[in-house]
Amino acid sequence: LGILLALLCQGLVCSPAAQLSQEQVYRIHVAAHVTVQQGLCVLLPCHFTADFEFPRPVYKYWFLRGADWHSSVPVASTNPNRPLQEPRGRIHLAGEPRNDCSLRVSDREHYYFCLEKGESKYSYLEIQPLVNVTAQLSQGQVYRIQVAPHVTVQQGLCVLLPCNFTANFKSPGPVYKYWFLRDTNWHRSVPVVSTNPDRPPKEPRGRIRLAGEAEDDCSLSISDVRAEDRDRYYFRFEKGESKYSYLEIQPLVNVTELRDQPVLRVPEVLKPGQPVNVTCQAPGTCSGTPPQITWTGGFDSTAMDVSEPQGNGSVSYSSVLHFTPTLAHDGKELGCTVTYPAVGVSTRRALRLHV
Repeated sequence: LGILLALLCQGLVCSPAAQLSQEQVYRIHVAAHVTVQQGLCVLLPCHFTADFEFPRPVYKYWFLRGADWHSSVPVASTNPNRPLQEPRGRIHLAGEPRNDCSLRVSDREHYYFCLEKGESKYSYLEIQPLVNVTAQLSQGQVYRIQVAPHVTVQQGLCVLLPCNFTANFKSPGPVYKYWFLRDTNWHRSVPVVSTNPDRPPKEPRGRIRLAGEAEDDCSLSISDVRAEDRDRYYFRFEKGESKYSYLEIQPLVNVTELRDQPVLRVPEVLKPGQPVNVTCQAPGTCSGTPPQITWTGGFDSTAMDVSEPQGNGSVSYSSVLHFTPTLAHDGKELGCTVTYPAVGVSTRRALRLHV
């Protein structure tokens, strides 16, 4: 029984009362997800089993996924000593029988159910149903988004995720655009991108930003890409009373290791005593921190960094090495290393000279 309990507790928040026996089994029957339109309501039918023989009143709770039931405020509760996030009952338990955990709700979120009866306490984490909220469509109000489902980028480089959307732009007030991480609640979470001065993003310096200026442009730009940027994101629009989270497509930014090498441009045959320019171009075009380009080979030379704007705020970076070859340089290795200091990754390319 101890081994069984340890296995169960790997996926559940367990208390001493959560030990399973012939007389005490905790199970829940609830749909994995349900869909409702904005402005309407949905009933999530739910039944559970527990130790109802334990004395004390039965208290039932629903919490947001990821919330700690000890310290978090429940979204629904029958315990008068545990106040709700919204005490007016917009989200509430719908059934009266003691084994009924049906939830009436209209907010998109994952939830989990929790029971408390004296010392008998259990969080039913095995199923955390999703209430999926879609737009209430009408002739004058249609919400759509056009964005790729995924994009791949290497560490240290930059990525542009083109995006356009439709919304009710006629509503009064300024337009606010946001990008949030998947599974985060837009009410409480800090956005990764925001045009609302009252809701600053996680990184205010613009490493992750909106790339387009047009009203219907939601294009996402990420510079100095890090491994932790790998995630799914969703877009949100606000303009007065017109508000919508575009959850139907949550594009994945897939981050891989830096594999691309610099591009080395060297004349195929070098002539002794004739000065040449050799170019090393860094991979990708970025709008973030400029890379550091260094040369190896021990040449008596000068190098100059060159940056060329490419549009959309992106820049191509290269270094031009000027030197005069001699016969002693024939067969020597010339190398170029590009380092992205904001991320700490680098890439190198080398070749043999022919003089």
